[in-house]
Amino acid sequence: MSRTSIWRTATKLSVALLLATTVLGSSSGFAQTATTEASSGKDCIAVPDTSLIKPGTLTVVTNAASYPISYVDANGQIVGIRADYAKLIADALCLELEMINAPFDGHIPGLQSKRWDISASGMVYTPERVEVVKMIPIEVQGVVIWVNGGNPHNIRGIEDLAGLRVATEGPGYEFDATTKLSEGLVAQGLKPLEILTFGDSSKAAQALAAGQVDAKIGTALPPTDGRFEVAGAPLSQTFKCLGLNDQALADSVVKAVESLREDGQLAAVFEKYDITLYDGMTKVITADSPPN
Repeated sequence: MSRTSIWRTATKLSVALLLATTVLGSSSGFAQTATTEASSGKDCIAVPDTSLIKPGTLTVVTNAASYPISYVDANGQIVGIRADYAKLIADALCLELEMINAPFDGHIPGLQSKRWDISASGMVYTPERVEVVKMIPIEVQGVVIWVNGGNPHNIRGIEDLAGLRVATEGPGYEFDATTKLSEGLVAQGLKPLEILTFGDSSKAAQALAAGQVDAKIGTALPPTDGRFEVAGAPLSQTFKCLGLNDQALADSVVKAVESLREDGQLAAVFEKYDITLYDGMTKVITADSPPN
């Protein structure tokens, strides 16, 4: 079975040297920025300046710790699919793009305190979360099990992890999915997972490489250098969203995403990374307007 058939997040890029620094390298505990200029000479989807924390600029935060979804390259730039589609959205709004790298647990508080306009870190819908943030579906993902190269514990699926130590990123979707998988094991009469939570995916990968855990559960595929491999099929597939605070900006982003879907630009970016584009209705999910 090919890596692509194992999981749609398989990458077509060949950057093994980069992975050595992004997957197992030290992660930033501070914001990093990369700014690009908006396209000109075309029709713009209007956004009130009062909806932006910086007039003329779309400020997007991501947790750049998961290759190829969002990571920091050798030049210190935030790259990956989320940076690519953030650039498309900013261009559609005729705004400059500023990307910021920050841990996910600060994204919603940062939206509420107007430190950034959008969180692009694969936020998963929950009824509690949309009480405090607006969400726009854009990706479809699941989690996979990483093991060390050679699969020393002969792990073939979630049942083989019963009672073992598992690393995951938290808080967020990975932690929630791992917790539910553990609860499912208990419901089957098996031992729960011993879950160790890390602030980002690279630290969880370091724990696996060091033998501190027996497996890692996360959304990204491992690098192709043989240090890790995937055990079993994807688990707990769900849709992931952009997070926003301002309603007028959210309405404009919906129009931008719809336009980018219609002209094929979003599809091209998702195809480049072999990740699944959300194909349901593009809408702002709120407490008063839950997903269909």
